[in-house]
Amino acid sequence: MLRSLVGSEMCIRDSTGAMPMSVMASRHLPMVLLIIMGYLFFSLLKPNREQGDGHLKQNGPTMYTYKVVAIHRHSRGSFTQGLLFDPADKGQLLESTGLYREGMVQRVDLESGAIIDQTPLDDREFGEGLVLWKGLLLQLLWKSGEGHVYNASSLKRIGKLVHPYRDGWGLTTSPLGDEDTLVMTDSGHHLLYVKPTLSPNGRDVDLKQSRRVVVRDGAKIVTMVNELEQVGNQIYANIFGRDCIAIISADGVVTGWVMLQSILTEPVRNQREHEILNGIAYDPGRPSRLFVTGKQWPTLYEIELVETAQFLHADVQRACIPTRNIFTGWVQPAMVSPIDSRRSEPHSFK
Repeated sequence: MLRSLVGSEMCIRDSTGAMPMSVMASRHLPMVLLIIMGYLFFSLLKPNREQGDGHLKQNGPTMYTYKVVAIHRHSRGSFTQGLLFDPADKGQLLESTGLYREGMVQRVDLESGAIIDQTPLDDREFGEGLVLWKGLLLQLLWKSGEGHVYNASSLKRIGKLVHPYRDGWGLTTSPLGDEDTLVMTDSGHHLLYVKPTLSPNGRDVDLKQSRRVVVRDGAKIVTMVNELEQVGNQIYANIFGRDCIAIISADGVVTGWVMLQSILTEPVRNQREHEILNGIAYDPGRPSRLFVTGKQWPTLYEIELVETAQFLHADVQRACIPTRNIFTGWVQPAMVSPIDSRRSEPHSFK
């Protein structure tokens, strides 16, 4: 047998005695393919290395810490639920505040924190998210399928806002650049895309759902998505009770986390223990300007985001993603299906 194999090999050598390259390649092809497949397999298992700092950066959201650029005063009486820049005057903010018998829509001077103008809510109304749409100021109300419409210049209440949900939390413009679409939250884990329609009287606004997406970070569902702010083609969102901001793509994927632990340096002196981060404002004219505050916080912080590799993704998920929705009783499932169309149920307190 050995002799016949040697003879066969000799038969395919050329006149110089060398084996043709095509034959050599065919003989070594299985080994080459095996080496390539092994390299690709171990490349997939190996995490990406962050250049220059020696830390390993896992695939997933980008992590940010913050740099405080400026500190502004904020009214201790303002239970912030919605916050945005006034496009008519970049030195002013528009703010929606909560708490029964204390809720307001107000215009605030950025530098001093002084309240320039305000319109109170009825005693039984609890203010929530706020957005500017086509010269009108739209405000959601907690535990209600309604809200208010204001003249954005005078803050005079002129009409009624209605939507199809049993609760209203955050409200902002669309990250897709569609002026006829807004995005809201209702205490749960969805971004709710709604189409506003102005009534013939020019004062009332009806919001109709066009679609909704689940907010996810990998296999985790992010619930209690609170105040919203559109920043470019993404949405920045407070998570109720957490010192984190989720950066969310238009399709609900968390692309980044802003870790704001220890940003509040002054105690919140009240009996309700509402030391909760809530309120994000972004200046479209100066994209680096981002402002954050909280419920009855004495301070409004202008910050810059600083990308970091100091946080592990799993640790950030534990710090920022609630395992249970305290308003609805919803619990983080052990396994998450690719499609989840469940709606949050109404809650009883906030």
